[in-house]
Amino acid sequence: MHLKRMKTEHLIAQDVKEIVTQVSAGIVAWKMKTRYVRQRDNTSCGPVALINILKWQGLDVCYDEYIHFMRHLCDHTPGADGGTTEIGMRRALKSLGIKFKVYRMNKLYKMDKHLDAGNIALLDYPVPYYCKGGKIDFCKGDLHFALCIGRTPKTYTMVNDGTRNTVGHRLRSTMEKMFRESDTHVWLINSCGRHCR
Repeated sequence: MHLKRMKTEHLIAQDVKEIVTQVSAGIVAWKMKTRYVRQRDNTSCGPVALINILKWQGLDVCYDEYIHFMRHLCDHTPGADGGTTEIGMRRALKSLGIKFKVYRMNKLYKMDKHLDAGNIALLDYPVPYYCKGGKIDFCKGDLHFALCIGRTPKTYTMVNDGTRNTVGHRLRSTMEKMFRESDTHVWLINSCGRHCR
């Protein structure tokens, strides 16, 4: 068992080294349409976000091959009460060589400016809890990682945002309410292939 674990950790270390080299050198295969993935269980939003960030960077990574690697990298805890912590996500992004800055925001203008420059944002927010009468409470739900990959004046394009769709849209008014009423963290991520500083 110990030998198998050491071999797995060695392969993971090789994968990290290769990914860091590709991301930092800007060696990416840009595609017109990226095929993002969504989580297949209740707690893998963190590892799935990492896979989707690499896909956005242009790397050829797929769910089945990389989900276990990403779970290990971000210290994901499986099970009903499991998930990924902010510390685990920070460690994973740094290990992959991805440049980011984390902000606690209650307004959207900084994220809008970042998205308009061709970058993405990783959001760490409580999953909306729907109360009787259709009211939404952003303070009761479990925390969730999702990517915001673009916007229009009235909507945001979200990846793995907790709906059944891999890529969906969230109204600006819903985002404003979420930012106002919850402890949302925004991880601004730069594209190393285009303008990493």
